[in-house]
Formats: sequence, structure tokens, C-alpha cells
Amino acid sequence: MIVDTSAWVEYLRRTGSPTHLALRAGVRADNPIATPAPVVTELLAGSHNEAEAVEFFQLLSRFEILEPDSLGVYLEAARIYRICRRAGFTIRSTVDCLVAATALDKDRPLLARNRDFDIIARHTGLELVIPSDTGPAKKPPRGWSGE
Repeated sequence: MIVDTSAWVEYLRRTGSPTHLALRAGVRADNPIATPAPVVTELLAGSHNEAEAVEFFQLLSRFEILEPDSLGVYLEAARIYRICRRAGFTIRSTVDCLVAATALDKDRPLLARNRDFDIIARHTGLELVIPSDTGPAKKPPRGWSGE
């Protein structure tokens, strides 16, 4: 599976979300995991300091890092953006379109926790990993009586 920035953030923050748990299971089982190079850039850019950036890179370098093979992947990313915009949805980041185009090019499913990928999947052939909701129970809202 290919892993997007949003899924890595869930994993690194140990959120207990289905996305976090799916990625954790994949990492522990030594499943084939790949990350597009633009995701590496996003994660390292979001690091709080150099030590954290090094730690993130060491984690990511355990897995395959995918670079777009050709100009065609970039052209597909632009096409994905246009398709979604024509359908009435503006994808918030062209990097997401590039990640989706990479997953399509490699014919591999994408693990993400980002609503833009749901939109892209509805309008393209993108396959998403849909983790089961087996995470820890959420705390009820403050003041909720349970009735």
C-alpha cells in the first residue's frame, strides 16, 4: 500500500484512529509499504526540529520511497485536479493529486485520512485502503449522560 502524509501523521501521533491502527499493523507485519517522495517532503517540512526530521526520515527510509517515473505522472495529477474541479470539488493541495497519480501509476491502494482523497477516488480509479473502525472507544462528549 502507498501511505499519504495524513496517515503518517496519524501514526506518528499515535491517535488510535482506524488509519493509525491500519498503518501500525502494516508496519509491524512488515507489509510492503511505500511513500511518495512529496509525502517525505511534507513530513520533514512539518518537523518541529532537525532531530525530529532525522527521526522521521529514518522511519520512512525503512520503506520504499516512490518518485514519479515520468512527466506523465505529473500530467495525470493535473488531470485529476481538473476532473475534480469540473465535478464541483476543489482539491486543496496539488500534492494530493500527485500522490493519487502516483498510486494510480503504481496500481496500488492508498492509505490516507484526508477527505480530498475520498473525492479523488469518486472521480478516478484511485483505490483507497478503508481501515475497519476497530480503534479504542471514543470518550463521550462532556455533559453526555449516555441516554
